[in-house]
Amino acid sequence: MHSVIGWKAWLTAALVVCAAIVGLRLLAGAGIVQALQVGVSLTSLLVTGFVSTAAWRLLWLLPVFQRKAPPLDGQWSGVVSSNWSIVERLKEAAKQGGVAALDVDALASPLPDLLEVPVTARIRTTFASIHLELESADDRYQVSSLKVVELKPATDAGDAVLSYVFEGRVLSPVAGDVTTFDGAASLIVKKDVQGQLCLSGPTWTNRAWSRGLNTAGVLRLKQIRSDFWKPLTFGLAKP
Repeated sequence: MHSVIGWKAWLTAALVVCAAIVGLRLLAGAGIVQALQVGVSLTSLLVTGFVSTAAWRLLWLLPVFQRKAPPLDGQWSGVVSSNWSIVERLKEAAKQGGVAALDVDALASPLPDLLEVPVTARIRTTFASIHLELESADDRYQVSSLKVVELKPATDAGDAVLSYVFEGRVLSPVAGDVTTFDGAASLIVKKDVQGQLCLSGPTWTNRAWSRGLNTAGVLRLKQIRSDFWKPLTFGLAKP
């Protein structure tokens, strides 16, 4: 979440705090060396406490922070619309098993409906990182966790974007499936007409790529419970 205003702004804020402490010590009659030592020590202590505890979340009381990076912590529910139905139709047609051929280049011909898989997710944030765990809601056939993640804050030109690379793990793979695979997603963060926080965007994987079965689709999630303020209340706050 530190990316909301960039590292230069955070560094500037720390230097301002340090300068203020040094100035106060000088006004109190301390020598320049002692004032600098106290300023650096107290600033280091304050910065460490700020980034390592939930204190940074207090900044999200300001509308500008909520607008740039909406609070993502909490439980999410949604669906992955996958092109696996198209891949499977092409595979079956190639076997000449009585399945009608599918010409994906014939733009006027209808394609099979995308396969919709219900999913649930949990997102947790710290000052320096974002954690997301995604799993299929029906049978927990697979679960996913992040390897690399970036939150691009919202600007006047567009909404915030959550981009990440994830690792998928198949708990009990059926014959022909893989146990692990990598994928990526780029999700727009915005509120719907009811004011509910949503994530939506394209996702794709390298699952079974060596057999030409890798898939892509669209992930849509809605926040069903927000836990952003929970760390500040030691878990006592009700969602």
